[in-house]
Amino acid sequence: MPCYSDFVRRGGDPLPRPELEALAGFGVRCGLGSVDPILAANERCLRLGLDVNATAASIAFLMECRQQGLTSQYDLNWGDEEAVLDAIDKIAVKEGVGGLLSLGPWEMSEIFFGSSAYAPIANKLPQSPIDPRAAQGWALHLATAAIGGDARAAMPFYEWLPEPPPWLVGEETHTPEIVDGKAARLVWHERFTAALDAAGLCRKLALMGYQVSPAELAQLLTSDSGMEITAADIAKIGERITTVERLCALQWGAGDGLPQRWSEEALPSGPAAGRLPALETLLQRYYERHGWDENGQPSDERLHDLGIVPPDKRTAAH
Repeated sequence: MPCYSDFVRRGGDPLPRPELEALAGFGVRCGLGSVDPILAANERCLRLGLDVNATAASIAFLMECRQQGLTSQYDLNWGDEEAVLDAIDKIAVKEGVGGLLSLGPWEMSEIFFGSSAYAPIANKLPQSPIDPRAAQGWALHLATAAIGGDARAAMPFYEWLPEPPPWLVGEETHTPEIVDGKAARLVWHERFTAALDAAGLCRKLALMGYQVSPAELAQLLTSDSGMEITAADIAKIGERITTVERLCALQWGAGDGLPQRWSEEALPSGPAAGRLPALETLLQRYYERHGWDENGQPSDERLHDLGIVPPDKRTAAH
C-alpha cells in the first residue's frame, strides 16, 4: 500500500493516482462519469495545492445550490467536465466563481439562504464524500471527529471488509447496518491512530490494511526504545492524545452531529436504502466508552487518571 503512486500515460508521462476522496468527491459528488476528468481534477488540485475533498465538496455544493434555484449565477452543472476543471483553476487564483468556491461549503451556506440543510459540512469543515448513512460506525466517526468530517481521523474502514482481522472484531458482527459494538470499535481506532502518529508509523499501512496490530507496535517500540512497552501502554497513550484533542475541540465550540440531510433524510436506493444513523444511541455509547459525561465532556476524574490538568485548573496549576 504505497503512500503515493502514479499512473503512466501512453506517452510516458506520470499522472497521480487518485485516492478515495478524489474518486468519490469528483466522481459521485460532482457527477463526473468517466475516469479521465477525475484524474485530471485530482492532478490539478495537487499541482495547485488545493485540498481535494474541500474542492470537490465546494463545487458539488454550488451545483446543488443552482439546481435548488438558490442562485442562477455561474455556469456549473453536474457532470460538466470542462466547467469543473475550469473552476479548480479559478479557485487557485480566486477569480470569478473561484472566489466564491474558495470560501468552502460552510461560508457558502451563509451566502445562499436555505442551503444549510444540504451543505456537506461537519463543525464548519467539508465532510468526507463517503456517505455516513451507509454505515453506523462511519456515521459516528464523522459526527465526532475532532477535525470536522475528517475521513482519516480514525480510519475505521473495517465495516466494509468481508473479513476484518480476528484480533480486531473477535466474534462480533461488524456489518455496516449493525449498531452494537460500533462505539467501542471507533474508540479503539481513535486510540490506535493517535498512538501510530505518535510513534511515527504509517496509519494507512496499519489501519487501511490492518497490517500492524497494537501488540506488534508495542514490540517495535520496545525494541527501538529499550523500554518495556505493552499494548495496554499503547492504548493509554492513544487515549491521552484523543482526550486532549477532545478538550481542544470543545474549547473551539465543536459539537457532535451530522448535517441535516445526513441525519434526517434516508438514502432512497442502494444497499443502505431507508437507513439513517442511530446517532443518539451511538453517541451515548461512545461517551460511556470514553468515560465522558452524557454531553461528551471528559470528567475531572477521567482527566486525573490520564494525568491531564483540566482546562479550568491550568492557570492555578501554573
